[in-house]
Amino acid sequence: MMRGKLVTILAYDADDESYDVLPEYNVIGVSGCKVYIAAYPTDMQYDSSDKKAVANYLAVFEEVSRLMEDAPDCPLTFR
Repeated sequence: MMRGKLVTILAYDADDESYDVLPEYNVIGVSGCKVYIAAYPTDMQYDSSDKKAVANYLAVFEEVSRLMEDAPDCPLTFR
């Protein structure tokens, strides 16, 4: 069984844009003086020889990819 990350949620101060160095990320929201980022892995996070693992990973990754600021289907809300 392989283990891996699909997404890491990070909070930055509003005036800290150092997340720009992340290779794959989306801004998912702003609340108060914080900017929330969804950071994605850049390497394969599943056993590509296991068809079930591939299908499971892709299904969950599709959901995680909806974490984007102002996306109409983003499951998160910020106040």
